[in-house]
Amino acid sequence: MDRLEHALENSHRHKSVGGILYLDLDDFKTLNDTRGHHTGDLLLKQVAERLSACVRRADTVARLGVTSLLFYWKSWVMRWNLRQ
Repeated sequence: MDRLEHALENSHRHKSVGGILYLDLDDFKTLNDTRGHHTGDLLLKQVAERLSACVRRADTVARLGVTSLLFYWKSWVMRWNLRQ
C-alpha cells in the first residue's frame, strides 16, 4: 500500500491520471476446499503472472487478500490484451 500511496501522491503532484483496478476471483474458496490450498496458491500465482505480463514494469500488481488482486498503472497507456 505504501507504493500505491506514493504513486497517488505523485499523480496528484504532476496532475497526471492513472488507474486502479480491483479484481476478485469468484468461487475461489470452493477451489481451496476441494483441491487444497497449494492448488489455490498455484492458481493465484499463475493469474498474477499473466496479468503482470499485461502491464508495464513500472506499474504495480499486488495481492491484497486471499482472492483479490490490485493493479495500479501510472498512465492510461496500457496493453489491454488480458485474454492471453
